Amino acid sequence: MKTKGLGKIILLGWTLLFFVSCQDEEFYEKDYLETYQDEYAEEVFENCLAEFNGDSSMCDGSNGSNGSTGSSGTNGSDGTNGSDGTNGSDGTNGSDGTNGSDGTNGSDGTNGGTGVVLEDKEEEFTQVEGPKKMDILWVIDNSGSMGDEQAALAYNFDAFIQDFVLKNIDFKMAITTTDTSSESKAGKPVPGSMSELTTAKYNQNPSQFMNNFADMIQVGVRGSGRERGILASEKFTQKHALSNFREDAYYIVVYVSDEEDQSPRTPEEHLAELRSWKQNEGLVKAYSIVKMSGAWESWASQGYERYEKMATETQGLTTDINEDFYTTLLQIGADIANLSDKYPLAEVPYDVNDLKVFINDVEQTSGWNYISGSNTIQFDVPPVAGSIIKVTYQVEE
Repeated sequence: MKTKGLGKIILLGWTLLFFVSCQDEEFYEKDYLETYQDEYAEEVFENCLAEFNGDSSMCDGSNGSNGSTGSSGTNGSDGTNGSDGTNGSDGTNGSDGTNGSDGTNGSDGTNGGTGVVLEDKEEEFTQVEGPKKMDILWVIDNSGSMGDEQAALAYNFDAFIQDFVLKNIDFKMAITTTDTSSESKAGKPVPGSMSELTTAKYNQNPSQFMNNFADMIQVGVRGSGRERGILASEKFTQKHALSNFREDAYYIVVYVSDEEDQSPRTPEEHLAELRSWKQNEGLVKAYSIVKMSGAWESWASQGYERYEKMATETQGLTTDINEDFYTTLLQIGADIANLSDKYPLAEVPYDVNDLKVFINDVEQTSGWNYISGSNTIQFDVPPVAGSIIKVTYQVEE
């Protein structure tokens, strides 16, 4: 009996010893983990200070693991808004008025979850009586490699002009070259081009008109090898726009070159100068016939991006000079002629659904369409002559 009682005591002692050991180990692990977490948090805080140049306000409110928001107001993973008013993933608006992902406008005028700031635009047109007007400037590369292209342009010009005749467009044309090596050459019109290449001259003698164009468009191949077609169009405009071209006409510039433009400023800056001569900037359109394939491996001539940029910015076309010239001229001529019954917008609307069209201050809820390819408004039935057409929309600032 004594031996049996002693055994129970020994067993109870071992049990208590094991329990105490487990408690010590659990306490040690908990203490170790808490110490590790403290050290990790301190390291994160120090890294945050380094990232934000010592600004502790950016580091004292990091998000908890459950997605709740810290004191800095940044969003937790549950999408709720922080105290600074920034948006949560649920798209609701913050206190600063910026927009949530639902696209509603905040009090600061920004649009949707993109944060885009929009500007109101308004454009006005007067419906004219008779044919629409087109003023067209051809800028022809006259460097040593352009002989064949000039001949092809002359030979296939009837493809370009046919839609102008069919639509009874009142056109005036001029021709200049890419040679701007001197002030006297820069933007200089080919002799006779401004006086002979008009609708009136075509109607008088179509055959003579076509012969004149074919002769004048072949400007030769002795011009400067430093082609500056965009600058040439700017110089021509500065010298002759007021005296020769018309305020209410489209101003179309067609660049023809097998080498990249080397004008001094950016295409956007040169385009701004061309547009400054028009009250309605949307009336300026550029088209490019350039070398898009088989470009030379030359640092000076390779590429066509600057001419393409002029066309893209004005919703014009860019075509390959190595393609069939008849097809190219037919396409460009038709696209230009089709502008005659459209009203051009100076800028591309941010949201076409916000476009509004008025005739004599009466909003038109139907009977018109927005043509995205040319960034224009077209009516099913043209307004009567003298009507005032107003278009309102918004653009990105």
